[in-house]
Formats: sequence, C-alpha cells, structure tokens
Amino acid sequence: MTILEMIAFNGEYQYLATPVVQNTVNERDNERLDKVYKYVLDNCQQDINLCKAASIANLSKPAFCRYFRKRANKTFVRFLNEVRVGQACRMLVNENKSIAEICYTCGYNNISYFIRQFRAVTGFTPLGYRKKFAD
Repeated sequence: MTILEMIAFNGEYQYLATPVVQNTVNERDNERLDKVYKYVLDNCQQDINLCKAASIANLSKPAFCRYFRKRANKTFVRFLNEVRVGQACRMLVNENKSIAEICYTCGYNNISYFIRQFRAVTGFTPLGYRKKFAD
C-alpha cells in the first residue's frame, strides 16, 4: 500500500494519449455537442466534413465554427486532430503496424501532415512516441 501511495502522490507522470474531451462543454449545450462528438468518435477513420458536423448540430458552417470554438475552447479541426492523434497513440503502443498504416487507419490521407499534427499534439514524432512508450 505504501508503494501505491507513493505512486499516486508522486506527480511525475506523462499521459500516453491526449485527453480528447475535457469538461469543455456547458451543461445546456451537452446534447448538441454530444451528437457532434459521437459522430467524430464513430467516424474519425473516415473523411470528416465540416459541413456534415455543422448539419448534425443544426447550424450553418460559420455558426458551427463559432459555436464549437466557444463551447469546446478549440476549433473543430483541432478537436478532430486530437481525436485522431489519440487513436494513433494507442495504435503505436499496442499494435505493430507501420507509421503509414496507422496514418491511413486514423483518417489521414497524407503522411507528412499526419506527422506534423502528431508532433503538434504530443510533442513527439510517431516513431519517437513509439520508441518512448512501447513495451
């Protein structure tokens, strides 16, 4: 128990994957954003269209962008990239696929863009992340 207590209160830890949704939603807007979040989480491997997300929220594209940024404290594209990078983090640690396979599986169509977004979210390249956190 002493060892577990030391681990719990140490404070030296690093997340393996980025937290995707962090209490960024006001209570009365939960239903509208929940639909968008569910859509993104269920379809993040596919090409996600901003117009489709706006239609799910029953808003125009410009209104949806303002609404999402105000409620989630980030742009929709940033949220989508965080979701995809979080999925890539799990795959890099748990699976033995190549970086290119993971890139395409997570919904990216361009490897260099994937690496750039991965580094922006995690601070690592995908290969560096795999080396640091793999068993």
